[in-house]
Amino acid sequence: MEPRPLADSESIDFPTDDLSFFKYRRALLAGVSNDSEDHGRSVFVRLYLLHRELSELCFYHVFPNTIREPKKQINSRRLDEQGTNLTSVLREMQRNKIETGDFGDLRRSLTHVVPGITDVRTEAVGGYLVLKFKHSNIVDGKGVWLDASQESDGTLRMLALLTAVYQRRRPPLLGIEEPESAVHPGVLAVLAEIFEEASLRTQVVITTHSPDLIDRLPIACIRAVEFVDGETKVGKISETQAQAVKQGLFTAGELHSMEGLQLTKVQS
Repeated sequence: MEPRPLADSESIDFPTDDLSFFKYRRALLAGVSNDSEDHGRSVFVRLYLLHRELSELCFYHVFPNTIREPKKQINSRRLDEQGTNLTSVLREMQRNKIETGDFGDLRRSLTHVVPGITDVRTEAVGGYLVLKFKHSNIVDGKGVWLDASQESDGTLRMLALLTAVYQRRRPPLLGIEEPESAVHPGVLAVLAEIFEEASLRTQVVITTHSPDLIDRLPIACIRAVEFVDGETKVGKISETQAQAVKQGLFTAGELHSMEGLQLTKVQS
């Protein structure tokens, strides 16, 4: 029997509950031949495609200082995990129409989560790309453009996170580490909506210690993480805690602050 590629609508899930949110929709081959040579070739192809899929997953933890300085322009459509090529990715996005498409969505989202900023752009200066932000000016209403070197860590990190969400070449899984870092708690509600909307286009995984952000996420999407007997375990929160949230006794964020979110106990 010849191996067949999965249809676009089909998925392959990891068999454990801990990683059930990982779904791969690429053309992983299903079925193997009885012939040993064909079987070996099929296994190799499956492993190769799995390796390629895993290598495209992106987990972002951005350091603002890496994106403050002007950078040489490079051909880059996907943001690297530390955000060092941010200006090049934004430059590529700017080639689309400004008010429409992914760059337009990014600009509008940035103005919602960073008060006072009305626009962002990159400029080519002496062979380098410079990142600039436009701030509203209540005096003359025209606004003023400032370099990234004059911006706060929170502003730069937020731009990088939004770029990760709206970049043209989206990864099959987008991981974001502690998006609440250096971000005002008041914008977490808007940020949660942006992540939820992004999850319609790609898989989104967020690690967080923020009760405020946890409270903005559907309980069905929340996973607890525990280190047990030398192993890191990930899974749904306990039924007791889930019921407490559903009955309105506590929010998930309150439970996280009081006792920590706990894993569902697996009966042996």
